[in-house]
Amino acid sequence: MIILSGSVILSSGPLIPIVLFLLHGFSLYRAYSVEQDIILILVTTLIGPLVWDQVLTEFFVGVLVLPSLPLLISKLRDLAPKTEIPKHQEGWRTSTTFSTIVSMTTIAAFMGFMLGDISLISSALTLSSFMVCLILFSLFQLRGIRIDIEDHSFQIMSGKKWHGEIQLLNDSSAKYYISLSTKDPDVHVSVANPLVEGTSANVVSVDMQTKLAGLATPDIYITRQDHLGLLWHGVLVQPVTAQVIPRAQYATWLAQRYLDQAGIESYIDIAPMTANNRGVEFSSLRPYHPGDRLRDVDWKHTAKAREAIVREHRDPQAGATILLVNVVTESPDEADWIAYQLVMSALSAAEAKIPVSFALYNEIEVVFSSDYLPPTKAVQQSMQLIDKVATKMIGKRLLSSPNVSYLQRARQTLATSPHFGGNRNLKKLLDIELSALEKNALDHPVNEALKISLALSTVKPTIAVISHQNHDINALAYVLSRFRNYSHSVIDLQTEFFKHNFEIKS
Repeated sequence: MIILSGSVILSSGPLIPIVLFLLHGFSLYRAYSVEQDIILILVTTLIGPLVWDQVLTEFFVGVLVLPSLPLLISKLRDLAPKTEIPKHQEGWRTSTTFSTIVSMTTIAAFMGFMLGDISLISSALTLSSFMVCLILFSLFQLRGIRIDIEDHSFQIMSGKKWHGEIQLLNDSSAKYYISLSTKDPDVHVSVANPLVEGTSANVVSVDMQTKLAGLATPDIYITRQDHLGLLWHGVLVQPVTAQVIPRAQYATWLAQRYLDQAGIESYIDIAPMTANNRGVEFSSLRPYHPGDRLRDVDWKHTAKAREAIVREHRDPQAGATILLVNVVTESPDEADWIAYQLVMSALSAAEAKIPVSFALYNEIEVVFSSDYLPPTKAVQQSMQLIDKVATKMIGKRLLSSPNVSYLQRARQTLATSPHFGGNRNLKKLLDIELSALEKNALDHPVNEALKISLALSTVKPTIAVISHQNHDINALAYVLSRFRNYSHSVIDLQTEFFKHNFEIKS
């Protein structure tokens, strides 16, 4: 302010120094942003001392830049945390702040050269030399700091999310800022405290969702910035190693464990029965479990086996399940999900003592169908059927799944409306759409697969649908709507994750 006041006195036309003086004074009442403060300081540093050539030699006018440099450093230190550090970059780079300051001083030096003003050239060179010294010091500091990040290995099932924390160690007393990023959309990394100060450990949070075909060692970019925000340095690391377990492999492991515990023998077969084991029709024999009634013990087989054997009974009217499976998928990850749902559905039905019928189909024909199988046989069959899941390219779809119930209600409303004459054309369009949906559903293998399984059942089974709804989306919408009208229970096992992917592809 003293130098600027002298500029006002020494200047013959003191308009610019007075404006700068007033701008600095106004900042005492209303603070500027850090960016505005830096620009004001730079302009004042370069322009303020120009008229001092009347008192000092033109070459020594640049010395008047020095008193403003501590203020400039302070403002750069305030701006550094707000500077956006570039993502996915490796190597050394100067920041936008440094580039802006160097550009301004270069323009000032060029103008001084064009105007023949030695004072302006001297001020610009002094400021440029100081910035070069600052960035060389930052480069010297950062080059001596080694990035030490903890390695972490873990197991995760395909499609599941993992959250963990790893340590980022700092063995230097230097102060700098750090930022983490990754190009993998299924991996998110963040650091607890972006300011690294002194010898310490920082916590890095990692959120990861793996796919069957995803990366096992995601690339993580660590970018450092000096405490003044002038220099960036990025390095690529792979501290996290994920061992991805396919969902189908996990499901078959559970199924095999279930079969081993069931103890499949000639006289033991876990057959369908009611949950309370209170049926009237004999089903099978099995080992005694705590809680079984004494009256259900089969003493003849107990004597032969030399362990308690219980007679199981089932209710002829007990429910059954049809596993309706579309074996066509578009990616290995989708195929893994279909296989997982197929085995786990059969396993869940087995634990509930519910008989299962399999109905598998593709876009052309019924691939496999079966009678209603008892639990252990159903689990064994499901483990064999996962080999029938195939990956094919399916044409992209532009329309969403039709709401058949809504279309039928709309057609009925139009037909009973007192103004039916005006709605006749709209009703014809709905009739055409519903007729097309019906014809497509009747000709599609999904309808044939359901008919085969339903013909084997004396009760209304639950229909569990395992499909990504690609080629069968219209047929499923119509067929399942019709069976819901017949009071069948329908369970759609398609997950929200794949519904979201379908919407993106559409």
